[in-house]
Amino acid sequence: MTYKTYYNAVLFGLSLLLFAGCAKDYTNILEPSVSSISAISLKALPEIIYLNSALNDSLLKLQVKLQAKIEDNPSVSAELLYYSNPLSRFSLFDDGMPVHSDSLKNDSVYSASLKLDTTYKNGSYQLNYYASSSNQSDKLVGQQLFFFISKNTPPILSNLSGADTVAASDAGTPFVFSVRV
Repeated sequence: MTYKTYYNAVLFGLSLLLFAGCAKDYTNILEPSVSSISAISLKALPEIIYLNSALNDSLLKLQVKLQAKIEDNPSVSAELLYYSNPLSRFSLFDDGMPVHSDSLKNDSVYSASLKLDTTYKNGSYQLNYYASSSNQSDKLVGQQLFFFISKNTPPILSNLSGADTVAASDAGTPFVFSVRV
């Protein structure tokens, strides 16, 4: 056997070993597939929520409809923020239980009730909705903003500016004043 033939045979053998060593085995999955949980819809909230003075509270019924595989067994939670400061985090359920404001079990609509009362300050609130599965950490799937008014507090007037005097003979002549509310 010549040197060239021997060299080609060795090169061919090494190439075979290289390709055989790189063969993929699909029988054992090492990395679980990442689920793709996403929100399809959120139940609309009013932009401004007023405290129900008769009941001394306002009950918000929250709903998130998800798109997810059944085997993902997603869990859904919401975080309430006041001017970007976290206040509370709670779960939403798809169990058909009226206590969770959920009407139908396993319909991919996750529900919860949030009771706003006089302990909540007037101002801007944000709800962040999160979903996760057994093989995925929390993923932000939706946000809602609203303004809550719990008490009808009178406005604060300041910085009044205008003319020092206005003569009665100037009736019909407009004059300008401003005030900060």
